[in-house]
Amino acid sequence: MAAKLTNNYWTDEEVQMLKDNYAITLVMDIACILPRHSISSLHMKAQRLGLKQLNPHSRERPPELCKKLSQIKIDYYRTHDAPFKGKRHSSESKKLLSEAATRQFSNPKFRKLASDTMRAYFSNPENKQLFIQHRRQYWANHPEVKLIIGQQSRERFNDPVFLEKYHNAITKKPNELEQRINDIIINIGLPFEYNGDFSLGVVLNGMIPDFVNTNGKKQVIEVFGDYWHGNADNNSNWETAEDDKIRNYAAIGFDCLILWEHDIKSMTNKTLGEKIRSFTEEVHHSY
Repeated sequence: MAAKLTNNYWTDEEVQMLKDNYAITLVMDIACILPRHSISSLHMKAQRLGLKQLNPHSRERPPELCKKLSQIKIDYYRTHDAPFKGKRHSSESKKLLSEAATRQFSNPKFRKLASDTMRAYFSNPENKQLFIQHRRQYWANHPEVKLIIGQQSRERFNDPVFLEKYHNAITKKPNELEQRINDIIINIGLPFEYNGDFSLGVVLNGMIPDFVNTNGKKQVIEVFGDYWHGNADNNSNWETAEDDKIRNYAAIGFDCLILWEHDIKSMTNKTLGEKIRSFTEEVHHSY
């Protein structure tokens, strides 16, 4: 007995969706929006309509499509495991993924789209706070992952090849807080020099200190922004962040002075200078 063929007719809305997105969007994404039609059906319909696909590495997802895809994925993964859960990419697969990502981000339009999307998302305080809470919860539940990532980061920063690439790519300049500290150091004549932009090429235990002692003492200064490192005002793990940094430097025999944003803003230049001078005159001690 012959199998009965089904005829999934196309609505005007579906045809318009295909016309608007076929040239610039991955077909698998369109298939998520139009689940009644298979990928092969989408291609056949597009061919009949005379639609062409652009360079696959220059495709962009329109904002409306991104929202629909995001909701579909959220609904799906509420009841399903990720398809790649428990699996690992082969070395060949990792290489292909890396090359594909490099080609994608080589497109200025894609980079701008990604940047604008992230800026728009994190401009919402609720999204920003939700992201912070998720990351803190993840690190709290997976301390072993945090240790592995930390070790990998230290190994990378001890690799001369990586450091050369990092130095060539980095665009960091002294921010307002760092510049103020740098001006105080120069005006008073304290033995520290700015290294936050890696200009001195100093890496210690996988970390790039903001300021390094230049008279031979094993001393560094780190400037902590309240938002990125957390502080008492937002009930984050500010004490842990400071303690971890000091311990990591102490592990290789360096003393570290942490200057927090809220302290810097509440102190005069004279008081800050005295604090740094006092630290400079301290005798190195074990932590």
